[in-house]
Amino acid sequence: MKQERKNILIIRNSSLGDIVISLPLVNALCQKYPKHHFIFLTKKKFAPLFKAFPHLKVFLLEDDAKHKGFFGLLTLYRELKAIGIYQIADLHGVLRSQILCFFFRNYQKIETSVIKKYRKERKSLTRKYGKKFQPLLPIIERYAEVFKKLGLEVKKDFSPPKTATLAWVEKFLGLKKNEKWIGIAPFAHYSEKTYPLDKMERVIATLDKKDLKIFLFGGGAHQKNVALNWAKKFTKVIDIIGRFDLSEELYIMNKLDLILTMDSSNMHLASMMGTRVISIWGATHPFAGFYGYQQNPVDAIQSSLSCRPCSIFGERKCWRKDQACLQELTEKMIIDKVCQILKISS
Repeated sequence: MKQERKNILIIRNSSLGDIVISLPLVNALCQKYPKHHFIFLTKKKFAPLFKAFPHLKVFLLEDDAKHKGFFGLLTLYRELKAIGIYQIADLHGVLRSQILCFFFRNYQKIETSVIKKYRKERKSLTRKYGKKFQPLLPIIERYAEVFKKLGLEVKKDFSPPKTATLAWVEKFLGLKKNEKWIGIAPFAHYSEKTYPLDKMERVIATLDKKDLKIFLFGGGAHQKNVALNWAKKFTKVIDIIGRFDLSEELYIMNKLDLILTMDSSNMHLASMMGTRVISIWGATHPFAGFYGYQQNPVDAIQSSLSCRPCSIFGERKCWRKDQACLQELTEKMIIDKVCQILKISS
């Protein structure tokens, strides 16, 4: 008897890092359940990310146009209803996704599963006094819980996605020869997660004297200006910000020997591509469950201050007002770690 194809809707609209964390798991589900169609609902700006996952269908959310507001949600519901949804995995768990699930659950009798946020545990980990310092369930495990409730399970030992050769990117990169290639993503959305740029510049100045090629990752006008300045100042530094789309940046990441990042989306992008990551942590902490997938915990550079973490995502301002968690991480600590991994003299 021929098995009926089932459309499984996956909801995760933002942020980039959270979407990236989910993709190895979703890709594994596509491979284990080839008779199903997995449809990922997300924003248009993240579309290039899915080029590495050809078996995964993408439904683009136009939240600044026809899908905006309550009536926009009704339009979205009707469009998805027309596809024929069998189950819904809500990996976002926000008001908009919950309303959409409500429509399907109550009017279509569709089975839905929503992520558990572990808010109580997060509060215990980040409070100023009486902190309960223990690791929370990794976010990828929480995503797996959502699918498990729908009867969908996979082993969580995923391989990086295979990418086709991009000739124009290869031409830009040039021959690798015997030099080491590293990426540096020195920016994060919040200042409490960003290593001071003057200190990072001194790290780059030292690494620029090594037999390395250094690629700078990031985004935004201010970040672009900083990167351009470093690229002019240092001979081994190449600024790629704004020169490639997301899928092409992933291709470059896959070619690197190592990448140095903050607790940011670039950590997760590199992890997805199977690239080793040195991550710098300030106000946040790997215990919150957002450490790079399959990365070694010894590659996390962080202080042992008892006030850490003071937030899950880094949005709270330092109550000490000195950002000691970042300031006490010396340039030498970072340089030594890079040289140790790349097996070059420090």
